[in-house]
Amino acid sequence: MGFQRFKPAAFSKTATRDLSDPDLDPAVRAELEYTLRKVRKIFRKALHCQTRGRDENAWCDDVVRPMVRLALRLYAKGKLCIQSVYFYPTRPT
Repeated sequence: MGFQRFKPAAFSKTATRDLSDPDLDPAVRAELEYTLRKVRKIFRKALHCQTRGRDENAWCDDVVRPMVRLALRLYAKGKLCIQSVYFYPTRPT
């Protein structure tokens, strides 16, 4: 992984996307701050997994699952959730 720059427009679809704008709606500001905080945390965990050679389970727990949760929170608005669907076969009795 290398250094990556993100444009502020990547985090919101609103007309005002700069957190330093004093006219930014407080609700939009809170959403942008939350999203940026989560993305930074996920990026740090991904960097840790990459540099430490962590296994697939660590990547899933530290990077993939938080990304999916963030996407669901931002776009699904509570209509979807993560659920384990592991199938336990039954034994014949």
